[in-house]
Amino acid sequence: MPTLTELAENALANAKILDAYVASKGLPPASFENDSLNEAQLPSHLEVARNSLADQCQIIKRLALGPVETMIEILYSFTDILSLQAVVEYKLASHVPLTGTTTYAELAQASNIDESLCRRFVTHAMENGVFLEESGTIRHSALSRILGTDPEAVAAAALVAGELAPASARVLEAMKTYPNSQKPTETAYSIENKTNLPVYAFLAQHPARMSRFGMGMQFFSRTGGFDLQHLATAFEWSSLDKPEAVLIDIGGGLGTVSKFLASATKNMRFVVQDLPGPVEIGQQTLAQEFKGRVEYVAGDFFEEQKIVGADVYFLRWILHNWSDDYCVKILRSVANAMRKNSKLMIYEYVLAEGPELKWTQKQGRNLDMVMMACWNSCERTASQWKNLIKRVDEKFRFLGVRKAEGSSMSIIEWDWDGSE
Repeated sequence: MPTLTELAENALANAKILDAYVASKGLPPASFENDSLNEAQLPSHLEVARNSLADQCQIIKRLALGPVETMIEILYSFTDILSLQAVVEYKLASHVPLTGTTTYAELAQASNIDESLCRRFVTHAMENGVFLEESGTIRHSALSRILGTDPEAVAAAALVAGELAPASARVLEAMKTYPNSQKPTETAYSIENKTNLPVYAFLAQHPARMSRFGMGMQFFSRTGGFDLQHLATAFEWSSLDKPEAVLIDIGGGLGTVSKFLASATKNMRFVVQDLPGPVEIGQQTLAQEFKGRVEYVAGDFFEEQKIVGADVYFLRWILHNWSDDYCVKILRSVANAMRKNSKLMIYEYVLAEGPELKWTQKQGRNLDMVMMACWNSCERTASQWKNLIKRVDEKFRFLGVRKAEGSSMSIIEWDWDGSE
């Protein structure tokens, strides 16, 4: 373990690099008032420096606090969700002017909340950089401004606070109620919502919650580490870019990935497979520029894969929603359709093989807890992905894990050494 001084010196070196780049773009230094690091559109190598800085600061913070204070911080972390939930529920951020200030009394009246409670929620949120105080009045921080202007950010906060966090509180109860279950209907989420339906089927019965879920996920998917540009750079798509090449986008929803890759290539074609609802919407909203290269086919990924011998079978953010037994069923339908030199590409989080006390690695571990609570599934390490595929068929040949600099996601790639 490096010393505190060594960690601080490394952090300082990365901070200087980032400050210099931001200044070169004519932007103000990063602060709670602005979002200069994102506005600077950091190139990938500087995203690495930024992530390293966050990781180093996380370790420094833990060491500086020591074990007792670290434990106390963890124990009271639920209060961060509580104050943020109040900010979202009472639309506090939207009642603060984008420029200038407001008083606690004015904010409480506009938000229909008791002034004393308003002050307590807001001052707690300020400890996390949500809002700033100026001479006893409230003004926006960069973070609160997002919550005041970005509906997808609001949906993401409401999703975590109102959907995921309550379910996570029932995990230990679910473990006792459904010992060793891998079923998506026997989860902490099931207990919290008093349902025997999987998450998406349950949400389909509650349109407002489904809309919130979709908007929230859209917010998370557009953040830096999940930017689809990383998918474009993680693999040399030009090697497949031929008119006869076909990528099957399994569980591809409205075709976000397929349309993005169609824009990044010139010739290859894409088939988006999903349930009839998203397929119908995708067909109706497909822009003219993609017609002839992107098509939609209704199907169920647990059923037989109808398109045989495609160049690539691609799954993004699908398998982490399913436990191993269900993943094997999904992937066997793919394996039965593959022919020699067909590729399987899984685009997911790949966890480190062990804990690293890094902020960047913690995000994957956080998602793993969410998968446990809501789906009885998990995020996986590279070795777990390889072992899973071995269960499906020995004829899969592992080609490696590809990850673009600054990306949170990786392509795990196999080809097929089976039938012609």
